[in-house]
Amino acid sequence: MTEPDGAGAVLVVDDAHDADDASARLIHYLARSTPTDRVLIVIAHRPQLCPALAQVRHSLLGRGNAVTLDMTTLAYDDVAVLVRRHAPGAQAELIDAVWAASDGLPFAVVELARTSIDGHANASSMLPAALSAADIDALAAAAVLGVAFDTDEFVAVTAMPEDDAYAVIDSALAHRVLIRTDTGYAFRHALLRDAVLERVSEARHVALHRQAAQALQALERSPARIGFHLVGGGNRSAAVPWMLRAAETEAALGAYRDALDTLASVRDQAHGADLARLLGLRADLLMAGADSGAVDAYREALTATTEPALRTRLRARLARAACFAGDLETAAVALDGLTLDGSPDDAELLLAQGNLALFRGDLEAADAAASQARQRVALAVPEEWQWFDLVGLQGMVSHTRGEWSQRLRIELRHGVRRPELAARIFDSHLCVAEFLLYGPTPYEEVLELAGALRGTAERSGVLRAVAFATALRGETFFLKGDLAAADSELQEAVDLHRDIGSTAGEAHSLQRLAEVKLALGERVEANRLLHKALPLARFSSISMHLIQRVFGTMIAAAADPDAARTVVHRAEAAIGFPDQCAFCSVMLAVPAAMACADAGDIQDAERHLQVAEKSAAMWEGTAWQAALLEARAHLSFAQGREQDAARLLSEAAELFEESSQPLDAARCRATRLGAGSQIA
Repeated sequence: MTEPDGAGAVLVVDDAHDADDASARLIHYLARSTPTDRVLIVIAHRPQLCPALAQVRHSLLGRGNAVTLDMTTLAYDDVAVLVRRHAPGAQAELIDAVWAASDGLPFAVVELARTSIDGHANASSMLPAALSAADIDALAAAAVLGVAFDTDEFVAVTAMPEDDAYAVIDSALAHRVLIRTDTGYAFRHALLRDAVLERVSEARHVALHRQAAQALQALERSPARIGFHLVGGGNRSAAVPWMLRAAETEAALGAYRDALDTLASVRDQAHGADLARLLGLRADLLMAGADSGAVDAYREALTATTEPALRTRLRARLARAACFAGDLETAAVALDGLTLDGSPDDAELLLAQGNLALFRGDLEAADAAASQARQRVALAVPEEWQWFDLVGLQGMVSHTRGEWSQRLRIELRHGVRRPELAARIFDSHLCVAEFLLYGPTPYEEVLELAGALRGTAERSGVLRAVAFATALRGETFFLKGDLAAADSELQEAVDLHRDIGSTAGEAHSLQRLAEVKLALGERVEANRLLHKALPLARFSSISMHLIQRVFGTMIAAAADPDAARTVVHRAEAAIGFPDQCAFCSVMLAVPAAMACADAGDIQDAERHLQVAEKSAAMWEGTAWQAALLEARAHLSFAQGREQDAARLLSEAAELFEESSQPLDAARCRATRLGAGSQIA
């Protein structure tokens, strides 16, 4: 945060190439969150980047709020000057040796010049000669833990008496190999850690990993660290249960990709119950990430599972995945023969049955199953995803019935207090949530609600809820005409949803961002975003609600009436019956009706207008009534009724104004003032 007097802050992240995925995403989040603050974030890294940091770099540079400064290595003459500054009597042989060993890296040049003896310089000679072999061996044991460690870890990993361990630490501090940190100690530079490890043989390195795993187990450190060192020590079989625990923790935090990578690292070594647990978790992760491979993953998990209760659970989850994939036959087969038995899995079975009923169009059965499941969950200690999916199922039932429900507002207000429960509200209430944006709720109230949710989520570290709230704020700013704020918030929402692997959230945010770009006159960029959003929408778990709005915006973003009419043809060819949503169809039908009218296709315009009218009837009291008037105006003009078209545009502008949507109101007024020809 900046001070009122304008003072800024600088955050330097050195050796960013060593960052793990979570740290890279944190850097990304900080950079995206402070574009208007007097904050400078300096990220120093070597050319070889991990995929996560490479993505961060590409994203920041692509948005134009970052610049690169390539730090090249020193030339030979510069190395000579630097060496003689720290070793005034240095001969040519020493300079040659430092030049060869340092690769022109300034830090290495300084350290080698300080510590070289008799002109013999190499990477390991950066370590002070006063350090004994025993000291370096102890430091190597700590170096295996990473750049930083605490006192307990140092004592445990070196297996030294406390007094001896503290003596090594004091010596390393005195010779500036280690520095103190708030939580313990750290190597002053990553190259010093590398120099320590260079003194260790390959076999000793492996042994140190095993030693580190034992030490961390004794100290009850994180399963991920323990598993990492077991893998490094060559004992992958022993690492399996630890990596499973680590993956479960990552999954609970929403880090699905990290969790999948963790499972992949030990999959070949898992057997028996561990393999069943691993495959089941992998399937759950794919399902949470809306990956089309979830169905096959559940099938694979079932082949490795013999325990009856777990098989029932997996079959219920297979049914859910198959429903979302549109494979209702597989869902029915998976549920065939399963009955309620009073166990905690009953809620999950009911949820799967409710989803199948919903996709079959049996709304009564779906609602009954969801209500019964929610009662059972309320009596137990539910997994959070059960709450999410039950909220989603009930929301979709009321949505499909065309009923306005207060459930969304209630769930959102619960989410402000418990942001972890907001993680799936976006997916659950995507369509119904539009009532907050197109209905009578004042936009300031929506912004206040979304802001409170985001603030609580940020303090709690629930990135998924942050992403949801950010998207909602971006949509609200767009509709109320604040394009600059909308652009910033929605770009942030795109990045956040991508970071957490939310396909649906990213697709929706991209589509909304495209609308903003279109309003800013950036038609080419809008189309680029929409072409990124479309495949994400298609393969998301809520494709039937996303595809129609993406195609609707594509029609609006077309370069001319003929191009818009072509997009309508493309949408009709691409959207099948499973993609139809009576609620969301208005988002495609309105622009399709206008495009057909503008192209002179009166019959098709009337057909799309009928679909829009039927859908808009479910949105009674919202701005979609204004959109219908605008579409009728286009049709009236195409039929030669210019006066009717002008009247309808005036009425549409008034309704848009009443709905606090100034951009839409201005468009209708501008079209009316264009003497009719501007309608097309």
